[in-house]
Amino acid sequence: MTDEEEDICRVCRTTGSNDRPLFHPCICTGSIKHVHQDCLTQWLQHSRKEYCELCKHKYSFKPIYSPDMPSRLPIRDLFMGLARSIWSALKCWIHYTLVAVAWLGIVPLTACRIFKCIFSSSLKSLISFPMDMVSPKNVGGDVLNGFVIVGCSLMAFIGLVWLRMQILNGDMPEWIHQREILQDVNEDVIDDPGDDNQEDQELGDNVDDNNNEENAEPAQEPDVPEEPLGNWNGINWERAGDEPTWERILGLDGSLLFLEHVFWVVALNTLFILLFAFCPFHLGQFFLILSHMQHHVASTKMEGILTTCCGYFLIAAGFLVGHTGLKYLKLISAQRVCGLCYIVLKVCLLLVVELGILPLLSGFWLDVCSLKMFNSTLQDRKESYLTAPGSSLFFHWLSGFIFTFYVAFFLMMLKEILRPGTLWFVRRLNDPNFNPIRTMIHVSSFRHFQRLLATIIIFGTIIIVVAWLPVKFLQLVLPGFLPYRKGNQFASPIGDFPLQFMASQLILPIILEQGFWKLHLQNAMREWCDIVGNLLGIRSYLLIDDQLEEALHRHNPHHDENENVRPYTNKPKYFGLRVVILLLLVSGTMMLMAAVVLCIPVAFGRIYFQLLCGPDGPLPMLANKHQPVHEFYTFALGIWACWSSVRLVVLLTKYAPFGRTMITNIVKQCLVVVFKSLVVGVFAIGIVPLQFGLLFDLVIVIPLRVPLHQTPVIYLWQDWALGMLLQKLFLVCVFLGPNNWLRENIENAFDQGFVRLNLKKFLQDTLLKVVKFLLVCMTVPYVVGHGITFLMATSLTTAYFLHWRLYPCIIFGTSFFAFCWFEMKQFRRLCDHIKNERYLIGKRLVDYEPARAN
Repeated sequence: MTDEEEDICRVCRTTGSNDRPLFHPCICTGSIKHVHQDCLTQWLQHSRKEYCELCKHKYSFKPIYSPDMPSRLPIRDLFMGLARSIWSALKCWIHYTLVAVAWLGIVPLTACRIFKCIFSSSLKSLISFPMDMVSPKNVGGDVLNGFVIVGCSLMAFIGLVWLRMQILNGDMPEWIHQREILQDVNEDVIDDPGDDNQEDQELGDNVDDNNNEENAEPAQEPDVPEEPLGNWNGINWERAGDEPTWERILGLDGSLLFLEHVFWVVALNTLFILLFAFCPFHLGQFFLILSHMQHHVASTKMEGILTTCCGYFLIAAGFLVGHTGLKYLKLISAQRVCGLCYIVLKVCLLLVVELGILPLLSGFWLDVCSLKMFNSTLQDRKESYLTAPGSSLFFHWLSGFIFTFYVAFFLMMLKEILRPGTLWFVRRLNDPNFNPIRTMIHVSSFRHFQRLLATIIIFGTIIIVVAWLPVKFLQLVLPGFLPYRKGNQFASPIGDFPLQFMASQLILPIILEQGFWKLHLQNAMREWCDIVGNLLGIRSYLLIDDQLEEALHRHNPHHDENENVRPYTNKPKYFGLRVVILLLLVSGTMMLMAAVVLCIPVAFGRIYFQLLCGPDGPLPMLANKHQPVHEFYTFALGIWACWSSVRLVVLLTKYAPFGRTMITNIVKQCLVVVFKSLVVGVFAIGIVPLQFGLLFDLVIVIPLRVPLHQTPVIYLWQDWALGMLLQKLFLVCVFLGPNNWLRENIENAFDQGFVRLNLKKFLQDTLLKVVKFLLVCMTVPYVVGHGITFLMATSLTTAYFLHWRLYPCIIFGTSFFAFCWFEMKQFRRLCDHIKNERYLIGKRLVDYEPARAN
């Protein structure tokens, strides 16, 4: 064999020898077939891969043990390795248990009990505080309340730090440091009276230089010190410890430094309670006592929050008065501190008002205006509030917040349609110059009060238009339609069928698609503005003319987006009257649209329920004669039907100009998609959840709730609803866990979509495997139990035990054997680890063998 035909290493390109033989560890052939073991090991360490990058074959190494290795591991070595593993696991478990107890138990429990001790305002509670800290009484409730306290303190701390950065980064109002600027200017004038002339001369030179920019040389930048005195920091961060991470802060890195962090969190939380809760509360309480208003505040059932807010208002007023008084005493530093504190409190109070009080007022007013819709009275709402004030406030705030959000969304959408300048009071959220926090900092409190009052008037008027007037209109036009029917038990309105669960999980998420509704709603609003604008002769004040827009773009491509660029037409006569008529038409349109939304879906829903659950319907067993159907279900079903009809009409209108052939192809494609979705839905929404719920009922619920001498009753609809929740929980665990075949198949199905989904492959590889596994889990205990009862003469008690108690026995027994098998595999790995640790002297690369690869 010549030198050119000798086998060489693919890495170092040299031949093999006795001490460095060549191996062929993968499928590659030719000149890259062979490789030295040390060369391959170095390459694998560099590439951090375990397989060949060309043929994707995984390399194999055979361990080489010492000649004196016994055939079996000695018992002493086995027990020593097992003891080390157990000790390592025990240390890890103790450390993480300590971390969990510290952060999830000690910190919130300490916060809650310190809060109770401080607000008790008695010497007895202060003396007994050490014993109260270790008392086991009501530990769970105190921990939950402590989480709320710690969360509030953490949010307040982060908000204060962020607000401080906003203020110090150029957002400080001018009235805070105005006196400092004036003082600096006066000192400069006194020191050098010729500065003005010099400045004017330099300004003139700069203007001349700018005019002669082509002949000017580039100016040299002034020398900037590397570390200015104003930014000096006495801490040398380069010599500090490693950069703190969340693992180190929380103690997940294995060290005990987190105990110091726990101590600081407890101390800072105590300081937060004293400064931000105790002082404002008692100050507000003192003011309410002096003003004889404590009884009125107590009657609202929200005494703590209102008293604390009152205290904060007094503190903010005190800082403002202090800033004004210190201005005359020429105490610049103290005046600046008072001003900054006032700004911080003003921003915090404005956030509370705009994010808390304004939605709450909107929710209450919305409830008051819709009382006739549900045949309720103010006395009913008062009784429900006094029964559960916290829940009532939360639901009113939530409804008001949702209403505020959608009104803002509607105004933003309307601003995109109308010409710039029409809705000047509405700011775009994507405007880079729009910063609500900066506005709160710079604008005066009186101006904020005016804006808040105007917002309350606008929102109150909108609520009257979309809630109170439509109800009155429906009562006048359709006398028997209102009020809405409501069952005594919202959880089970028609038998045992959990329809509210299906509506919230399946119907409502589909119809709440903002892209579809936004596009068509914008087109409808644009057409409405065009028609009404032409009728009233003010179209140029509502919409921009398309021809004028094109002309402006041709003459000025870089024009600004404001009303001064787009000229209006001649102002018509009686312009004020036309605007009033426009507002009346807007109100009437909003009222009619609200009445349609309140009427049409509910009417369709009632018809569908009557057809489905009536005496002649296909599902009469679902009807409950003693309890009416709650309108939540009729509204959900009706709005789903309306949504489907609108989508169908839109699709037909969109593809009608393309001809019958195109429509036929689209209909065929839609039918294929519908067929695939129905098949997948039958398994993913019907069969699999039912199996999950039924198996959970047989294994957990029935053995715990049904005595042995009674026959259990199985409710399939309830099991289906429970199975939906269990299926969601199972999918979350699958996606959060390690990579597996089920996760890969589901991800591939989502990537393909219903149009490109291989239905047969997805059914065989995923859905049917899950169905078979769950079916085996349910049928094997049934067959075994009834088989034993049939073959052997057993007593009635034994038969019941075999019928209903064999499910948990077999399932838990199988799980126990699976766990033992897993532990045996882990024990084998431990033996291999001990053997490698004691006797392994090296590894040898294994050549590729087709039989072994297969």
